[in-house]
Amino acid sequence: KETNLQFVRDGVENSPRRDKLLTLYRQVYTGKEIIEDKRSPDQIRLKLFGLVRAEDGFLQVRNKIYHQVFNLDWIKENTPVDWSRYWIGMLTILGVLLIGVIGFFTYWQKQQSAQTYIDNFRETTSADVRITSLAGLFDLGEEEQAKKLFFEDLTPEERLRLFQEADPQAVGTQLTTVVKGIYTDLENDETNNNLLKAMAQPLEAIEDDTRAGKLATEIEQWLQGRAFFNQDEYQQAVGAYTLVIAQNDHNPGTYFDRGIAHTALNQPEQALADFEKA
Repeated sequence: KETNLQFVRDGVENSPRRDKLLTLYRQVYTGKEIIEDKRSPDQIRLKLFGLVRAEDGFLQVRNKIYHQVFNLDWIKENTPVDWSRYWIGMLTILGVLLIGVIGFFTYWQKQQSAQTYIDNFRETTSADVRITSLAGLFDLGEEEQAKKLFFEDLTPEERLRLFQEADPQAVGTQLTTVVKGIYTDLENDETNNNLLKAMAQPLEAIEDDTRAGKLATEIEQWLQGRAFFNQDEYQQAVGAYTLVIAQNDHNPGTYFDRGIAHTALNQPEQALADFEKA
């Protein structure tokens, strides 16, 4: 109830700028270096109330008694609640939770769809259904799962029949999606080259899908390069592979094959460049 203490208390607590004054005083009280600014209205008010003083150009709590009486508890009790920050914080938390819920639901829905495609693929021998299921997995971003089904669940003969028996008009775009997802992994051997041929044939029959025609042409040219290579015509193989790369420079298989051809021609620098690109 001491007069000087009551004066300081009333001056700060009844000020229309109470929150600004207390924010500034908290900084001074906790030891933050606040440079004296004789034009600052808040600094002027705190000095007039006697709560702070300037020393060596910095603000200090006026004395030890004031430091003990007007402590952090008093600051907290008299600092107005910033409801805007509270609501922003709450909305941020709710937003994060909502994103989490949406993300979990999307992930769960994706997993359910992927499992449906996997079950459909394994429960049928229909080429069209299997093509559609594989395409669905590729579209979901489940590339590894789609390749696992194709290469591990099917025998080499079943892989051939998948493209030989599929109806290009019924599964046109899905067929293109499946071929694009698989064909770059096929190495230069008789089994894989026969599979590439089987892929290219139905692509040529697909209407209203420009991707299919370009893909068929690319595969056929790639097979031509492999045919040259397997006949030891390495320079012609390099030329054919170069034409394929001009059509599609995102197929690592053609870079690898051209690197092998450059190696056979004793061109290590060109070979290394292709291998690094692959």
